[in-house]
Amino acid sequence: MAAVCIYKSFTILRNLFYLCEVRGRTEWGSYYCDVVIFPLHGQ
Repeated sequence: MAAVCIYKSFTILRNLFYLCEVRGRTEWGSYYCDVVIFPLHGQ
């Protein structure tokens, strides 16, 4: 799954998580925050 690839690339994960924090709830931001980053970050 895509989540596994992102999980392995921790630099990318941190960058996306940073973008989530900075950009907040944009359409792009909310998708990656809700679907990818937060489920992954919570594990």
